[in-house]
Amino acid sequence: QMGMDVAIGRRLNYKYDEASEREAIEWINAIVGTNISPGRQNVHKALRDGRILARLIETIYGNTENLPAAAQREKRPFKVHEKPKAFNLMENIETFLHAIESYGVKKTSLFQTVDLYENQNMAQVL
Repeated sequence: QMGMDVAIGRRLNYKYDEASEREAIEWINAIVGTNISPGRQNVHKALRDGRILARLIETIYGNTENLPAAAQREKRPFKVHEKPKAFNLMENIETFLHAIESYGVKKTSLFQTVDLYENQNMAQVL
């Protein structure tokens, strides 16, 4: 089992694209006013608690004139947990994922909470 986990991890790491990372962090930095540094570990560390993602989706919703119907039904502002407890941080990521799905991003394009929180599949996160 452990060998399979390592093989899968290597395959996922191989898919990680630095150009996609650069594009994503430049976009996030521009919208949210953050300064996320390049590098998989830096991106993971910056996004892991879900707070930047919550600010990102709140800003996107706030700057969209005609929100999709599902997005209009979302309770806002989005609740953001500040306590560094694992459950709270994962809930921040879940809030982001739910909000972007309501905004119109297809579920098949989304990452899983553990992909980001546990740094399992950062290629999918980007």
